[in-house]
Amino acid sequence: MRDFRLSTYFNYEKTDRMEKLDIAALRAASKKTIKYPDWLVVGKTVYSPSHKSTAKVTAIIGTVAQITFGSKTEQVEIANLEPAPNNSSTYTEINLGAIEHIPYRTIATDYVSELSKIQVLEGNEPHLAPLPANLNPHLKQALNQCGIKQFYSHQLHAWDVLRANGSIAIVTPTASGKSMAFMPQVFQLALEQKRTSLLIYPLRALALDQYNKLLAINSALPEERQLLIARCTGDVPLDVRKGYFRNRTSPPPRGKGAGSGERGDISSPLHPAPCTPASSSPPDIIVISPDVLHHLLFHTKNSNMALWQEFLSRLAIVVCDESHTYTSSFGMHFANVLRRLRLAVFNSKGNPKSISWVVATATIANPKHLASTFTGLPESEITLIDRSGAKTHQRTFLILKPQPAPNYTAVALISSLLLTKLNGLVFVNSRATAKNIFSLLTMQMGSSSSVDLFYGSLTSSNRKQIIERLNNGSLRILITTSALEAGIDLPNLDFVVLRGTSSINSLWQRAGRAGRSSPGLVMLVPDTNNHIDYYYGNYSDRLFDKAETVKIQANYPAILARHLLCAGAEGGMHNSLVPQYFGSGSEYIAAELLKQNQLFWSRNGNLWKKGYPHKEFSLRGMVNDSIQLIDADNGQILEEMQLNHAHRECHTGAIYISASDGTTLASRCEKLSIIEKKAVLKKLARDDLRTRPDVELEVHAQKRLDEPKVLKTAISGGNIRLSLWWGRVSEIVSGYSEFEIAYGYSCQNPFCEEYRGAQPPRRQSCMSCGSKLSKQLTENKLDDIKFDEPLISSFEAPILRIEVNDCLGEAIDDKGTELRKELVEKYNGQIDAIPPLEATIIKTHYVAIALHSLSHMLIKAIPLVFLASSADVSSLTSNRNASASGNANKTVVYLYDNISEGCGTSEAIFSDISLVVEKATELTKMCDCGQSGCPRCLTLHGCPELNENLSKSLGLWLLENIE
Repeated sequence: MRDFRLSTYFNYEKTDRMEKLDIAALRAASKKTIKYPDWLVVGKTVYSPSHKSTAKVTAIIGTVAQITFGSKTEQVEIANLEPAPNNSSTYTEINLGAIEHIPYRTIATDYVSELSKIQVLEGNEPHLAPLPANLNPHLKQALNQCGIKQFYSHQLHAWDVLRANGSIAIVTPTASGKSMAFMPQVFQLALEQKRTSLLIYPLRALALDQYNKLLAINSALPEERQLLIARCTGDVPLDVRKGYFRNRTSPPPRGKGAGSGERGDISSPLHPAPCTPASSSPPDIIVISPDVLHHLLFHTKNSNMALWQEFLSRLAIVVCDESHTYTSSFGMHFANVLRRLRLAVFNSKGNPKSISWVVATATIANPKHLASTFTGLPESEITLIDRSGAKTHQRTFLILKPQPAPNYTAVALISSLLLTKLNGLVFVNSRATAKNIFSLLTMQMGSSSSVDLFYGSLTSSNRKQIIERLNNGSLRILITTSALEAGIDLPNLDFVVLRGTSSINSLWQRAGRAGRSSPGLVMLVPDTNNHIDYYYGNYSDRLFDKAETVKIQANYPAILARHLLCAGAEGGMHNSLVPQYFGSGSEYIAAELLKQNQLFWSRNGNLWKKGYPHKEFSLRGMVNDSIQLIDADNGQILEEMQLNHAHRECHTGAIYISASDGTTLASRCEKLSIIEKKAVLKKLARDDLRTRPDVELEVHAQKRLDEPKVLKTAISGGNIRLSLWWGRVSEIVSGYSEFEIAYGYSCQNPFCEEYRGAQPPRRQSCMSCGSKLSKQLTENKLDDIKFDEPLISSFEAPILRIEVNDCLGEAIDDKGTELRKELVEKYNGQIDAIPPLEATIIKTHYVAIALHSLSHMLIKAIPLVFLASSADVSSLTSNRNASASGNANKTVVYLYDNISEGCGTSEAIFSDISLVVEKATELTKMCDCGQSGCPRCLTLHGCPELNENLSKSLGLWLLENIE
């Protein structure tokens, strides 16, 4: 008789129902004890490096924790968890039920496994008030005809302050009606007191949009009360702009906007016919760009432009819109243009002190400070208006986890959105990314008239046609750069997709495009390989922190000197007025200009300048000429771009990508002619060819500006040497690679030699490293071409060189080796599991990492020390021959002002290096991002080295060792 128990055992074995136990592991586990850290609590948040995500702890037993992130639940070893950042102590569930708008919830459901955060911002009902009783009756009727029958509370507040001759800084959200906070007062002063207004806009598209709004109100006034409104921007011909101010004998018909085609034509042509105002009638309102204002001020004493002086003598309001865009040297130049404007008002027998200022800006951390810088008024004399009374609609934010292939994700999103009835924008940070996404889309879907490209170098007519198609509904989705971040009123957009972000300020500007007239959707697609995106993708709560600070150093000598020369040519100024209008210390710059025979002194003490110094520089720091892109088949001008961009994108042989009728259009540049200022493009029959330029940045220190400084360190014999130079920064395009693109499977392990390369069909794992393959855009290189003569774009600026001696270099190598070992142990030898933010130290030269990281940390500290921006400076690590003494490490880092002739920031760092080091150390140590580094403490948008070769640990170690 067979033993039943034995039979049963064998039956279980055959059916694999009996699990084989690892008895040795069980015995080892029985002897373990563990003390749980304070941060490991059920219901709280932890960080899982292997998942690169925060997660909620749902259970703990022994050495294992159960964690939940998104819709997934997994178990992990407690030893492999880390405390979450301070701001993530409460886990945010992905709650799809919070999304009320059904189409948006459907989209979120499709991507729920990829979501890092859902944030729903509730809308608000409007706070309205009747139109003011003291409003001009004709203006009141005109506003009513334009649909404006009440003011929002912030508009009424602005009316009251401006009516009392005060000045305001208005900081309300996009689409909250900031324009109507000042336009009624502009009309009121012109109608009742014959006072004039100057409205300054940094973008042409914005100026045109606001000009059309003014014309709409103007055309609603009685014909005999209509004003003269002039537009002075770069796309209005010079003779037209001058025609506004020349003395004339015959008056124009009232009711025309100066430069508009017909009365009430709010779609005013970009090249209007010259206006012929009467000699006693300058424009009542001028819409102008800062660049044109810079040149127009030259005519302050021109007897043939008397109407310009009369306009200035009656100037009552100056509006500076989108003021947050005036950063770096552009902001410094703009602040000085406004100084010259106030002086021009004085020279035209007006009263600069009677001007009311309107500084309108997006959300920034210091609006009153910025307004004070531009207006010359103390902050106490500026009224802050930051509470909007406008109606807002609910906005749903979907923040995705960092994506290994963000362009591919963006294409998938666009494809999904095209299936809905929604329309919107896809924002990217460069033209190259925009074109790449468009190419991917057309490769997947074929041509589609519902999608198009938009960027700044398109011609005005092309931009206008695209916007018209978007507004009339024939175009559903527009892939765009920052060119649409502000400027054109697009009230009917449902969604905005952000393929990456560069700052909180930029994110909110772009997000504000969605949901103006109905609930809106905002989706952020972070890039795993972009350090800033990676950070915000993992710590998405910080996207809802306060925006960045904008600070401007208006008295930088090189910039201030240029504007003092312009002021001297605009009618001059008595020497006593120099500090009054140009700030403390400006008199010493003026004295030096006298010594250099740049300024001259008249007998009565006036400073003056011959010639036209305005043409010697650009407010926007652009030192290169523009290049026209010409269609080889018909000679049509397709686009216009700066020469340095043409060197990279339209060199001879380059494949240039554009869009046409919803399809990708590839053209080859047959010839780039610097002399003729044109690039000739020939359309290709295929659209899968691409080129990539070989670009190198070089920094050459030419002339020493100051005696070097030596910083002692805690390393025995280890020193850091700083030297300040005047030098040249050059971008060199030496050739290019040509390749064809296709969809295929590729390896996404950045440490693999087959990284992103095409793999044989039907493979599931990399033939080199074994990692799982994913379907991506692959490249098949066809050729490498070198130019006989490289294409070089360059500018001169102050340069700060930082170098270490060999003793300190050896200590850095030792520390780097130690950190590498710790990192490998932390991830149990699984190098491909190390997040990109930490992985650099595995494979790169330690001195280069340390100096590059140090330079970023110093740059980050700039706003804490000076009235300057981190954007003013760039850095480049480089190898050079060691000094003759033989004790200097060959690797150095250069910090340089990234504006032609500089902006003073590199010099300020050199002058006060001890304080900069102190603040940089403090800023880096206080950041709660752990050892990885993040946009707050380490990475920089626009880094020439693409934020590679950075280590927070190694850079902070070097900072802390500086004595």
